[in-house]
Amino acid sequence: DATARTQPFSAVCLDAAPLREDVGAGSLVLFRKGTYSAEGATGELAHYARGVVVEVPKGEAAAAAEDAPYSVREGAADSGETHLVPLGNLRVSGNLMAALADEPASSDASS
Repeated sequence: DATARTQPFSAVCLDAAPLREDVGAGSLVLFRKGTYSAEGATGELAHYARGVVVEVPKGEAAAAAEDAPYSVREGAADSGETHLVPLGNLRVSGNLMAALADEPASSDASS
């Protein structure tokens, strides 16, 4: 799509930090890499890059810390620069089947 208005589901991420249990080694993620400004925008906008988690925080103290960094390789898992990224700066694609399973039943369904 030359207009970049139609995106595949796998390239769409909720703008919220994932749960710790939703991110592991090998997870495909977007990670906050900086900011940019655009004409007409108020304030700075977050710039995200694609990457692969190559290592997760180890140990109970590291896993419990909100700012414990995940090792994320930009681009493919076997190439690219590695960044240490806190969980709050990661974004993951949704799981369509899980999202459909979590939908509440319609309001006209009998109980």
